[in-house]
Amino acid sequence: MNGKMILATIFALATIAALPTPAAAQPNPSPIFLRGLSSYKAGNYTQAIRLFEEAAALDHVGAQFNLGVMYATGTGVRRDDTEAVRWYRLAAEGGYEIAQSNLGTMYANGRGVPRDDAQAVMWYRAAAFRGYPKAQTNLGYMYETGRGVEQDYAEAERLYRLATEAKEPDPDAQCNLASMYSDGRGVPRDYIQAFRLYSMAAEEGRAVAQYNLGELYATGNGVKQNHAMAVSWYYKAAWQGHAGARSNLGDAHRLGQGVEQNYTEALRWYNLAAEQGNADAQYALGVMYTDGLGVRRDRRQADRWFTLAADQGHQAASAELK
Repeated sequence: MNGKMILATIFALATIAALPTPAAAQPNPSPIFLRGLSSYKAGNYTQAIRLFEEAAALDHVGAQFNLGVMYATGTGVRRDDTEAVRWYRLAAEGGYEIAQSNLGTMYANGRGVPRDDAQAVMWYRAAAFRGYPKAQTNLGYMYETGRGVEQDYAEAERLYRLATEAKEPDPDAQCNLASMYSDGRGVPRDYIQAFRLYSMAAEEGRAVAQYNLGELYATGNGVKQNHAMAVSWYYKAAWQGHAGARSNLGDAHRLGQGVEQNYTEALRWYNLAAEQGNADAQYALGVMYTDGLGVRRDRRQADRWFTLAADQGHQAASAELK
């Protein structure tokens, strides 16, 4: 268990809008939009698109946004990022903050447009100014990493905090602010604050928070050391496919920390993580095959896993190959 804290993944696209604010228009596009929304919820995507297009032609920003979502996700249509950007832009220029944030994400990820961090920052800033927590989180990440703006940890911390204190807090902001506290990056290191923030995001189902919460329990940072609790959080993250959590479950079963020692279970979790490219798990499998833990000794298999880990810069694995 390596104790490494992982920053949350952001730049997620917001999903379908239910209650947007329509622009003034005649005839009133709202009833058309609501029929489209009902069709969408019923799974009648062809009719939903037709109705959203009708409302969008009357400048209904929610309909424009929803068309962007459907093209970005390939719901009811062939996925088309360029078309998604077109619809997001119309809604964003109409002042719809969620569309502004999603348009920023398209620029940040280079989807449907060439990657342009300055444009991403511009749209995130517009949405953040209107109080949209996800945009505040994404703009904070841009400041934290220096993408499209000069790196500024203080501004990143301010934006993350705004998003965590919103009426509907953003779990990704909780994760990213927790990471800053855990690493002492831009703020004094404070494991208790990190534990508090990771706990909130973990309860919302964020796998990266569940993994990091497990790490805090395993190391006893910010909370009394408790390997059983660490394992319980690793399981939650592992079931969502988190490779680091799966590797740590392998460690727990191999060492008997928080669970009974079980080499078979250790191998199962290591294999799942290793197939995802986790270098720690690949190294651990090499050790298992070298020492014959739960498997027949097999130096060829051991070297295969050591090589995969070493190719990712894992120093212990490299040492095994010398």
